[in-house]
Amino acid sequence: MLAALLLWRRLLREGPAALGRTDYWGTAPLPPSTTGADAAMPELVDVLDSAVSAVEARFAVAADGTVVGIELWPVPDTDPCEVRFTPGNSQPGMPGTIEVRHGNELFGIFHVDDVTIGPPQPAGGNDAPTADDASGGTS
Repeated sequence: MLAALLLWRRLLREGPAALGRTDYWGTAPLPPSTTGADAAMPELVDVLDSAVSAVEARFAVAADGTVVGIELWPVPDTDPCEVRFTPGNSQPGMPGTIEVRHGNELFGIFHVDDVTIGPPQPAGGNDAPTADDASGGTS
């Protein structure tokens, strides 16, 4: 699940080129989630297929550009980790609910109460103090 969310973050912040080889597969029906989506008429979504190192991922993208699902295969020839995003958050494009499955098993349903979005950190950037910060920054 963490790997799928990291790839989702990379896709949103840096675009598909940052994922490695990314191909557009066309449109496909998105299977209904267990969180109350209408099963009678599945939503058609665009499908992006990416390969990052030895990991395969497919992203389901709604007509408005929002990623609504991810299937991730960390190991070939196994069931994927399936992550579904259901709208409901006040922040546009951010999910209100995240449903995670592996095979036929439900791993969990996570409700998102709040989202904080900030600017991208510089490469290698973190919030740890530097030597200049510790010495007061004077030269």
